[in-house]
Amino acid sequence: MYSTEDLTDLIKEHIAKLDLNWFNKKEREFKANEYYDLMKDAIYHIEKHGEPMYQDMGWNEDTGEELGKEIIGIDVQEEIINIDLREYCSCYLPIDEITHWGDTEYMDNNGRVDLSNNIDEVAYDLVKETSDFLKDEKDNVTVHKFINKVLDAIGAEVKLCKKEPGVNDIYNYVLDDFLKLCTSKMYRKYERQLTLYNETVDYKGQLEFDLNQYELLALLFVIQRAGFLNYTDNTPFLRFCAEHFLYKNRQGEMVKPDFKNLQKKYSNISASIAKTSKQDIPPTALSYIIEELKKSFQKL
Repeated sequence: MYSTEDLTDLIKEHIAKLDLNWFNKKEREFKANEYYDLMKDAIYHIEKHGEPMYQDMGWNEDTGEELGKEIIGIDVQEEIINIDLREYCSCYLPIDEITHWGDTEYMDNNGRVDLSNNIDEVAYDLVKETSDFLKDEKDNVTVHKFINKVLDAIGAEVKLCKKEPGVNDIYNYVLDDFLKLCTSKMYRKYERQLTLYNETVDYKGQLEFDLNQYELLALLFVIQRAGFLNYTDNTPFLRFCAEHFLYKNRQGEMVKPDFKNLQKKYSNISASIAKTSKQDIPPTALSYIIEELKKSFQKL
């Protein structure tokens, strides 16, 4: 179990790296770049690449030898680098293809290794370190709640940064970009868990089965034995069933299964290795489900 105070401190520590002093330094570096254009207020550079154009000379009619190719001109292609201050704060350095655009670190003129010190690096480190709080967590609901909590906390800290004296619109946009990066990286990191959450917990529809409680349990038994489910933990699936599956009670009313009761009976099913195990399922219920499935397949 993680400490909310420790999590908050960690978030504050990382966002403090992007304070106004950081932004002002990035702006100075931005304007000191050799390609900075005052009129455009951007790092602007046109990189030209020349590629030779060839023409096939055909064959020698007398000897039958291939004559090869002849250069008939140069195809000049231009690559335009046009980066404003907002983009510069998320750029990896150096920002010139000649010096390998996209490197996370590079050698300066004195042979020292410099980091890009951009918002992407800070977002990466923050997501990486906050994920340690979820180590070995398997419950998708817990993961979903934790992610929302982290992103809300980051958003709250970003709002505080925007209220500092001396901030401008560009700095505010950079902070918004940082929050978007954190959100994107967090969702990408936990894509599988969030997908399962959306499919099992966030779904609001209900499925009505013309089955009684034992027949519904027999259906789950068949699904489990058929190998359609590959959960190491059946809790998300059973929570979905308890929330969205309806069966007919003795009065003929559509009701939801009791989660704890369903979990207990399903655990008995899953625990048995024997394929013929019927664990808490009356033979008549199982036979009925098998016959109904056969009828359904025949109609396909």
